[in-house]
Amino acid sequence: MQVLEVVSGVIVSLGGGAAIVAGCSSWIGKVWADKLMEKEKSKFARELEQLKHAMLRDAESYKIKLKKSEFIFQKEYEAASEFSAMLRRLLPKFKHFLEQEGEWLDDLDKAEARSTDIEFELTEFLKSHGAILDDYIKGEINSCIETAVDRKYAADVLGDCFAGSDIRHIYSRLQYLEQEIINKFRAQSST
Repeated sequence: MQVLEVVSGVIVSLGGGAAIVAGCSSWIGKVWADKLMEKEKSKFARELEQLKHAMLRDAESYKIKLKKSEFIFQKEYEAASEFSAMLRRLLPKFKHFLEQEGEWLDDLDKAEARSTDIEFELTEFLKSHGAILDDYIKGEINSCIETAVDRKYAADVLGDCFAGSDIRHIYSRLQYLEQEIINKFRAQSST
């Protein structure tokens, strides 16, 4: 019987120790799992906050870009409108061609006065809208100004009729530039 008592004592001892080890293991595992869970939650919370911050920053950046784009669009609209109005002021007043064709042609032949008007109007336009115009348009306008200045002095030397043909050429170039400005504006507004 003693052997049975010793064996049962050993089994109880080992079983009790196993129960203690199993209980401790379970408790330690739960503590570790909770710590890992908290660590992962904290990591995901930080990542979520970073993503929220990045999204807000991107949204604000987009809003600023949109405001700038709206501002530039408005300025381009104003430049296109002003260019069209300026061109209408510069062009000779054309009346019915059967009645007043000669008067219109005579008006074109006033090269010195027309050159001065073109130079002044285009210079003022560049002062007001030069920052919003692309380099091609600015270059063409500057070229028209240079031609107008040249024709103003050519009218003194060569006569109004000769200089007048160059003035008509300037008008044609300005009408072409008007279409370029309007087309660029319309292309931008359709996107």
